[in-house]
Amino acid sequence: MSIKKFDEFKQNIEEEQQCVGHIHIVTPDSVCEDMINNRYIDFHSKYPDISVKFTTADTSVMFEMLDHN
Repeated sequence: MSIKKFDEFKQNIEEEQQCVGHIHIVTPDSVCEDMINNRYIDFHSKYPDISVKFTTADTSVMFEMLDHN
């Protein structure tokens, strides 16, 4: 996710009083662990009604997933 998209996402969440939904994050192995350890716990505490699914993949698989939405 680009910094611009992340900032838009963060702004939209901060404007909502109650957020419910699903997020699927696909990252390389090297990034996923850091995201889960450092960010997910705080995010889940603030937004317990949003489920987050983490998937690891290499770049070619990520692009294939994007092509198939």
